[in-house]
Amino acid sequence: PEPPRMAPVAATAAILAALPTNMPRMVATGPVEVVWNQTRDACPGKNWAGHIGEQPDSMPLAWHNPLTNQTSLISATDWGTFATVGPSLKELQRHDCSHRVYTSVNSTLPWTFANKQWVQSVHLRPDGTGTCLIHNEFHGGLVANLSLCSRSGPKPCLYWSTGVGITRDGGDHWQLVNAPPAHRVFSAPRRYIKDSPLTGFGAVGAIAMEDGYFYGHVNQVNVGANISKGTSGICAWRTHNLTDPAAYRGWNGSGWHATWVDPYATAVGSVPGDHTCAPIDTGTAHNGHASVRTFAGDDWRPEGWPSHLMLGWPGKGKGPNKVSYAFPAWQRGGGDGTAPFTSWSAAQYLDISDWVPPELQGCGPLMYPSLLDADSPFNLAGTKDGTTGADRDVESSSLGLSYGLIGNASTSLYFVVRRKFLMRLPVAFVAGEAPAPAPGPFSTASHVMNPTNCSVFEVAGAGRGEVNGRYARKDYFRRVGRSHMAYPLYQKDAKHQLYHFQNRWTLGWRGHEVMYEVVSSKSAAIPVKWPGCGLGSPTVTCADQTAPLELLE
Repeated sequence: PEPPRMAPVAATAAILAALPTNMPRMVATGPVEVVWNQTRDACPGKNWAGHIGEQPDSMPLAWHNPLTNQTSLISATDWGTFATVGPSLKELQRHDCSHRVYTSVNSTLPWTFANKQWVQSVHLRPDGTGTCLIHNEFHGGLVANLSLCSRSGPKPCLYWSTGVGITRDGGDHWQLVNAPPAHRVFSAPRRYIKDSPLTGFGAVGAIAMEDGYFYGHVNQVNVGANISKGTSGICAWRTHNLTDPAAYRGWNGSGWHATWVDPYATAVGSVPGDHTCAPIDTGTAHNGHASVRTFAGDDWRPEGWPSHLMLGWPGKGKGPNKVSYAFPAWQRGGGDGTAPFTSWSAAQYLDISDWVPPELQGCGPLMYPSLLDADSPFNLAGTKDGTTGADRDVESSSLGLSYGLIGNASTSLYFVVRRKFLMRLPVAFVAGEAPAPAPGPFSTASHVMNPTNCSVFEVAGAGRGEVNGRYARKDYFRRVGRSHMAYPLYQKDAKHQLYHFQNRWTLGWRGHEVMYEVVSSKSAAIPVKWPGCGLGSPTVTCADQTAPLELLE
């Protein structure tokens, strides 16, 4: 079973009274909880590498189908994207393996711009039609063609782009707006070059609306007509028509003048001209996943409250479990002062580490953060600019159905952990000087350690029953340079071992599958209580300190 869910800490009257006379602050209000667990919930099937196919690999996003009155939550994967569904984000009921909401084209040709694909941003309309932006990656090392890449594997020879998709059934199924390559919207102004470093446009953020335009952000990586003079950073874009790839324009530093062209449609391999963006400041450096949300709900926002929030994933430089957030600077006299979504305040940071309960500690660091408010399609839709009921405008309804609106009663930070879990953390917004709720208290049972000279361990309580049992020590040797080093390993049978790898003690099948793991150095004792990551927390206890040591051949 999942760990018990604690009710979010209610915002106190003092906190609400302090909202805000200065820059607001995002605070956690409840513990992290598991929403989706690969071991329990993944749809059957293997990917190209023979591993479990469904591995969450993108920012969690959601939409509410107005035709079926059902919410879908996804974190896309190029293998096939399935949705967790229910009446709302508060009432997710099942992971629907009956059909993929989107299936990658998986072309092996770079000029198609339709290779490995991830749905990363959606905009759904009240009539059930909608548009999405699809991140695309051509992996030259995976197509077994030495004329395209001299090396094999998923990392070398990467060529990113973004395409446009549509739905006509409220998001149950998404497809490309046009046959490839006419779906392409963001791409480098040069053709793919053999063995070149990563280049292109990808990691697409959420869609916002302002003054009749749609706005958003996309990561620009080493982009330029000349491979040695590419620019990188966050590109701001806008369009008056989401479904027309030719209608998008990028911010070039002075106006919305940057355009995107298909370099394969020209006689030369690269296209000169204004086809790259001037990177904008989103408040933090190295923000690879910039995503905007629109504040809504007028009953809690005092005068002067920002209109939008820019969420980011600053990466390891700021710590493994931090997210960044910033507010519009163009409305506060900063930046150029005129162009929406191109200038942001200095970032603030939220560290979620203290809000991870013991049963989830050690599952892994935060990845691909996203803010989603369960009330977006319901209580918040129609409240933008004060409109409600019969006066509800299409703009607010569309943002609501697309979970683009956030309030201060049911917003959560959703994120991926080790591409095996979707988790969420309830958050709220307070004035800068207001007190934040305290985490916990959490049990300290996870800090109990086993003796370091144990030769047999007993594993019990694991949600995966086959993991439970006795593990006897059978060290193995690995060649390191010119010598061999002994590595500790405890084995139940050929497919179930307890071993140390990459700063983690692991219960699993070495070289094939990780079932449970906990962060620890090789020389450290093995903890008694292990995180179950939402699927039964195992206990590992020393059963014998005298059994003779065996060596694994």
